[in-house]
Amino acid sequence: MKKPLRFPSRAAVLLLGLCGISLSGAADQAPFPLPSLAKQLPGECRQTVLTLAKGVNDLHAHVWLLERGAADAPWKAVAGPLEANIGRNGVGFGKGEHRQTEPPPGMPVKKEGDGRSPAGIFRIPYAFGTAPAAEPGMRLPWKQCVPTLRGVDDSASRYYNQVVDEALIKDKDWNSAEVMLQPEGLYQWGASIAHNPDNISAGGSCIFLHLRRGPGQGTAGCTALDRPDLLRILTWLDPAKHPRFLLTPVDGK
Repeated sequence: MKKPLRFPSRAAVLLLGLCGISLSGAADQAPFPLPSLAKQLPGECRQTVLTLAKGVNDLHAHVWLLERGAADAPWKAVAGPLEANIGRNGVGFGKGEHRQTEPPPGMPVKKEGDGRSPAGIFRIPYAFGTAPAAEPGMRLPWKQCVPTLRGVDDSASRYYNQVVDEALIKDKDWNSAEVMLQPEGLYQWGASIAHNPDNISAGGSCIFLHLRRGPGQGTAGCTALDRPDLLRILTWLDPAKHPRFLLTPVDGK
């Protein structure tokens, strides 16, 4: 029987907040207090975007950037807390690299169209944007948002949960897809979060880091930040350090 995800204690959360004050660099920081889910991060991972939601049904979250020098080294914070918004309906149990197959008590399973951000551990495979090119310092592979780029959210499509250029698709089979070249500018810069990597039908699609509309505006399931904070993350991420995105609520309420 697999153990359910456990949430950080309220004492640990207090420490998280304290650790977010005046972070000058990993070398000078004490080991960072982590939620138990962090024990499931792969050994190769040297960077983690830790996102703590205020609750299962809350759209507010805080983000910390964590680094470690080796698999057995302590995690240390290099930035945070950064204000973020997640899904307008909170958090749902996602499909990623965490080993659990069942959600913890009080948390629903992430599904297509539920307005929840996926909880768990996920790869960050590439950055993208409507900007003319990647911001100086970005090291993730870059995907340009051209007018024909689509994030397919039609569960019946063979391209479900994929970002594709429809101009290059001869057998287009979807009835619903997100236009990645958004006029409101939320995708000026962003990064893919590899939720539902097997593209299981109705399991949830096209989860990103991107710009937020405002402090009280939830997303369809992504994690959204203000421009300076998002760019801080995107220029920090290094594919050579095998970064992961980790999201969990503070408690199960």
